[in-house]
Order: sequence, then C-alpha cells, then structure tokens
Amino acid sequence: MADTAMLASTVPRDLAVLDHHAALPPLPSFAVNLHLPDTGPSPTAHELAARLREAIPHRRG
Repeated sequence: MADTAMLASTVPRDLAVLDHHAALPPLPSFAVNLHLPDTGPSPTAHELAARLREAIPHRRG
C-alpha cells in the first residue's frame, strides 16, 4: 500500500480516496504558481491561465 496527495478531481478511477477518518496527519497548504513568458503568452496559454485563475481560489497568507 502507498499514499500520495492528489487533488480529488485528479484521482484515477482505479485508486481509492481515503476518508477523513483514515488517521493520517493533516496536509500543509500549497500554492500553484503560474509563469508566463515575458514576451506574452500564446492565445492558448492565455486562455489556460484565465481558466486556472477562475477555477482555483486565490488566497494569500
């Protein structure tokens, strides 16, 4: 058996998601950094960045 941390929406169907009573330590906060080129992103990269910013809550602290 092995454990890994994944976003719930990315867990493959052949893996089991442990519930909150699995006696594991809490996970730390994490950050997602998005880096785009200084020359400006392609239209596809720009759209992906916009969708990621909408989908992931922005929190600081």
